[in-house]
This record gives sequence, structure tokens and C-alpha cells, in this order.
Amino acid sequence: GKTFVSNSPFLLFEVNGQGPGTLLKADEPATLQISAQVWSQMPMDRLEIVANGELIAEVSVDPGAQYQSLEISYQTDRSVWFAARAYQFTANQTRKGLSLSQRRNEGAGPTHLNRYYGTLRPEVTFSHSSPVYVEIDNQPIRSSTDSRYFAGYLDNTIKWLQERGSFPSEEAKQEVLDAFKQGKQRFLDL
Repeated sequence: GKTFVSNSPFLLFEVNGQGPGTLLKADEPATLQISAQVWSQMPMDRLEIVANGELIAEVSVDPGAQYQSLEISYQTDRSVWFAARAYQFTANQTRKGLSLSQRRNEGAGPTHLNRYYGTLRPEVTFSHSSPVYVEIDNQPIRSSTDSRYFAGYLDNTIKWLQERGSFPSEEAKQEVLDAFKQGKQRFLDL
């Protein structure tokens, strides 16, 4: 868990001086010091901090800037996960008709990233940290927003599997569908 995923930017993230993958524990509500830093040779627009999937802080990155930082204090009375993310997705590109669902050779416009690396998939610069977990009074981390999102994600996957999935047999198809339906139900139960 002491990681971040990126297609260019280098991202550092800490909560109370501890990096991704850490579990911090407190017996009572806590005020946390959260910091994020990002460096990138490719264009980026934003550096953000999220808590349980909700945006809690953000800063713009000036055009052409290769570094940005963000520091906040955050008070919580419940268990929560935090992560940092940085990305580039400008309104200017949106107005030019950039489609992230099409390949570049199928009509999608180029991005700085795929122009530089020569890839066909239109990509924007991004980086996302793994979470830092904060447990208050031994309470589990719960997010109904996340649960609904993942239930919907699995529902879309189930539809895709039913319509376009390729399986060696009907029995194998049903086994996979049952597993996804069980996963979806677990998220709904949360």
C-alpha cells in the first residue's frame, strides 16, 4: 500500500507525517495534518486531497508549472481514508472535442501525453496515491457513496458480461455472473 499510480507525475502524500498504506489510530476525534506534493514534466491542472472519495481540498497548477503542493488541517470524528491525486484535464481540451472513450486513430483528439509517448489511447496526465487510513475509536471506515458507486460499477460489468462476455461454457458464464452478483450485493448491504 505504500504506493501511487501514475502515468507521469511523481506524487508524495502524508497524513500526520505517515505515507500511503499506513493505518493511524486515535481514541477520539482528531485533527490531522495532510500534505501532498506533485512534480511533473507533462502538463497538469490540479492537485487534490480526497477523504472517503469526497474532494476536501484542491489547488490549481499554473500552466507550465512542474511542481505544486497542498497542505491542510482536517478534523474528523469518524474513521476515514485519505488519498491525493493530481491530473490534467482542461476545459480547453474538452471544448476541442477530446474523447477519452475513443482511440486516437478512431477520431479522438490527441493529448499531450499520447502525442509525447505515441500511444493511440487518449490519456491525460494523472497520479493517484494509495490511501492513508485513519481509525477513530476502533470504528470501521464506511462510505455509502463508495458502496453505491461500486455496486453500480459491478452492475455495469454484469451487463457487459451478459451481452459481450466470452466464456468456455454456459456453466462458466453463470459462475462468473454469480460471483459478480454476490459482490454487488455485498456493496449494497454496506
